[in-house]
Amino acid sequence: MKIAPVDKVIDAAGMGLSMAETCRLLDVSRTQIRNIANKYGIKFVSGHAKHGAEMRGKPRPTGEQPMKSKRDPYAAKTEAYRRAAFKKLMSKETDRQIKMEITYGYCLYEFELTQHRKKRRPSLPCRSYNAGLEAKQEAVRRQQEQRAERMEQLISDVQSIQPATAADLAKHMGYNLKSVTSLLQRIYMSGRFER
Repeated sequence: MKIAPVDKVIDAAGMGLSMAETCRLLDVSRTQIRNIANKYGIKFVSGHAKHGAEMRGKPRPTGEQPMKSKRDPYAAKTEAYRRAAFKKLMSKETDRQIKMEITYGYCLYEFELTQHRKKRRPSLPCRSYNAGLEAKQEAVRRQQEQRAERMEQLISDVQSIQPATAADLAKHMGYNLKSVTSLLQRIYMSGRFER
């Protein structure tokens, strides 16, 4: 087992290397590096923060972060709650200019929501948690359409190959047996087939 020289560990930490990079450079175990660092009080750069900044291509922002939906004062789903939040913001302010800005923001927000409901605009970025819901609803709608198409294809195949088993239909359609059996069950439950 190779023993790590303390002076090289100190130099590596001084160069701004992380513990993992020092381990690879000196070809020693991480436990040895950690023990030396604890014994001599050596501080290493965090590999997570260092490589995370490299992956993002820019340093982590330190100023004020953009407003997220949880901090958005109008994030409520109903208009009554949004109006209550608007009134609460207005009651806190005394400056006329700021009150006008709050009013403008509230009116613009409500207008954009109305446009989104009328399908004239996409969802607001601060309400992006609804985007996942919309995508999920779209996926469900597509699945239902595909299922309906497969059911129609299955019905036409059953009528063309009259005496057929589920295995015959699966082979003919190119689906697995479980899918065809499930489709046949759905068709039977809907009342379009009789046994």
